[in-house]
Amino acid sequence: MSSTPGVTVVVPIYGDLESLLECVRSLKSTVDFSRHHVLLVNDVGPDADVIEEAMLREIEGLDGFEYHRNPHNLGFVGTCNRAALELDQSDRDILLLNSDTVATDGFVDAMEAVLYADERHGVVTARSNSATIASIPYRLADPASARTFERTQAVYDTITPFLPASTVVPVAMGFCFLTRRELIRKYGLFAQEFAPGYGEENDYCLRINKAGYLSVMANTALVFHEGSKSFVSVGRNEIRDAHEKLLDSKYPYYRRAVRYYNYFGVRAAEWFADVIVPRDGRPKAEIELRGLSDALPQAGQRFEALARIRTQLLEPLLERFDVQIVADPDDAVALGVDPSRARIVNATPDPVEIFDVGVVIADGVHGQRLVEANRRHLRTVGVSVLDPAPIAWSREVGAGESRVAADELHAFADWWIELGGGRRDLSRERPSLSGAVPELLPGPGSDGGAVVDEIESVVRAGAPDLAAFLERLERRWAHFTAVELYLDRQRRTASQ
Repeated sequence: MSSTPGVTVVVPIYGDLESLLECVRSLKSTVDFSRHHVLLVNDVGPDADVIEEAMLREIEGLDGFEYHRNPHNLGFVGTCNRAALELDQSDRDILLLNSDTVATDGFVDAMEAVLYADERHGVVTARSNSATIASIPYRLADPASARTFERTQAVYDTITPFLPASTVVPVAMGFCFLTRRELIRKYGLFAQEFAPGYGEENDYCLRINKAGYLSVMANTALVFHEGSKSFVSVGRNEIRDAHEKLLDSKYPYYRRAVRYYNYFGVRAAEWFADVIVPRDGRPKAEIELRGLSDALPQAGQRFEALARIRTQLLEPLLERFDVQIVADPDDAVALGVDPSRARIVNATPDPVEIFDVGVVIADGVHGQRLVEANRRHLRTVGVSVLDPAPIAWSREVGAGESRVAADELHAFADWWIELGGGRRDLSRERPSLSGAVPELLPGPGSDGGAVVDEIESVVRAGAPDLAAFLERLERRWAHFTAVELYLDRQRRTASQ
């Protein structure tokens, strides 16, 4: 017999009967009704009568379902408060579930287990295809692609076994929101100042956090979410803007906390999930050429190196990958690549776009480039275009950052390619973060396609030993995230 009180799943209803029916049918097959209960509350939208008839027919004769209709439209905040404080008089905890969701098996039990895993856990949310910081995949390989249920399920099944059961987050997502009954009795539920809706769940999370309770994400629970269908209001954008300002005035640290989590709270397995799990279509590659002008300030030498990079490495990549080239303007022109074959970026690229593989030129690289590569590239190819040179102390102080950064690049690179005439003695280099030396590929020469073929095959097939790969990835991620945190603090200190 369970020592927890069970859960009442509250589904506020306004419109979109088709999504609502899918939601209710998913609850029928995924909720343990020997312990839990479902409360449907009609908030009297334009189709209230049609929805009521459909709901009563759908749940007729079913134990564990209960239906109520508001006397008039109360809005999302009012409906949730009425359900939790008036309609449900049990001791069960309250799970607020949007009507445009589709539940998966065992989600209530998984969220309940996380809620009671620690007495400080006050609110729990689930993972989803579309739920901002609770989304999985967290980042999309193609930012313009749809967040489909099918892709989310595939990524979730692959990645979540390597995640902890729960993760502390700044706020829980309102689409699927479980909280303790005792906290509702002590602190109330949603503040009326956030009526009819938007921001009310964030206010609740931050309010109880002041009393020492945490918002937590259950990595063991998955609930699909259509998004923006369950709450409809005239002037919704104006309401959202006003409520965001209200949140800022009450909790000035709120946006900073969310930003911090977005950058520094997410694990590498989540951040790169969409490129870890094999997918259809061409893989993505980025080649980072900024910094060559520092290593080769004379244009003639630099353009010769660029020609070698294009012939021996870039052309094979263009045949097999969707490629983005990051280069200084003059170098981008010197490469001579047709813009229809690759995306060419001269400025700092989008810091949160992810790639299956990144090519980073070791010559002239510096620490900030490595921080960016860590966040953008699942796998990395380190490339040296210059002959290895002995240390010259007359220039070492000025060139020291590049030398250290090149050693760091070698330490986390998955592959290493020498395009110069010489050869590094990699056996004397510092070992990689995994404790091993990266695979040394021969300088491609005329057979650049064979080298890129090998890289592509690994990218498409995925890691044969996913556990070992993710362990190494998380080690790299932690290392460079610490560097990024330091740089972030330095920038904030300098701006004060």
